[in-house]
Amino acid sequence: MDRPNQGAAELCAVFCTGQLAGMMLALGVAEVATADLPEESWTLRQQADDALFRKVMPVVFALNILTLCTAFATAEKRGKRYFGAAGAFLIGTIADTMIVNVPINVTISAWKAGAAPETWRLQRDKWLQAHWFRTACGTLSFALSTAGMRG
Repeated sequence: MDRPNQGAAELCAVFCTGQLAGMMLALGVAEVATADLPEESWTLRQQADDALFRKVMPVVFALNILTLCTAFATAEKRGKRYFGAAGAFLIGTIADTMIVNVPINVTISAWKAGAAPETWRLQRDKWLQAHWFRTACGTLSFALSTAGMRG
């Protein structure tokens, strides 16, 4: 660690990507645990989660971008590769969220709990499948950030 603040930048990137990966994993586990809820209960829970995450996730994503860019800028050559790859997987996480999960959330937010379309389970399953993909991307971003500290 020859550059000033290199270690702090890398540690922040690892912390932020780890926090994101953990948050997504916990949400996925909660989704699986509540999959058998009746439609009304599931819709209300999903709408409440979406209302919270609409406020939280822009900040979480921005912090991840900022810390990964800073770690990339201060890292040595080998570390740059890891932090660059971590950034690519973070972009995959954000893209999946914006392209698949957010549009489904918008659709679900318009539902009246207890009167959702008969196909609500298909939307739930599509959302969860995309969520596991972004969770995998986020977890890989964390693993690569961790490897970047050793680079």
